[in-house]
Amino acid sequence: MPSLDPTQVQINSVVVDFLFIQIKTAFDESTKVNYRIIDSNQQVVRKGNFTGLYVQLRLDHIKDGFYSLELLIDNFDPLLYKFEKRTPKDSEGMVVRVY
Repeated sequence: MPSLDPTQVQINSVVVDFLFIQIKTAFDESTKVNYRIIDSNQQVVRKGNFTGLYVQLRLDHIKDGFYSLELLIDNFDPLLYKFEKRTPKDSEGMVVRVY
């Protein structure tokens, strides 16, 4: 299988509520991407697919810890990315300043 350059995909390395995935290649918006999220025990905790080059996955329901994201795009070799899921402490929540 042909390989994609792993730098062609960007994800956030720390996830609070959403995992953002952006694919920066010559694919068009009709590209179907399959994904799997795997925990540190090698168990699949979520899988699915999306169409397009940008998606946000809501992950506030999964436990805190370290995970792998596996992306399968067309006939290319799978791409693997690591991220950490964590719940913010009260003091790390969103701060809104009113001026």
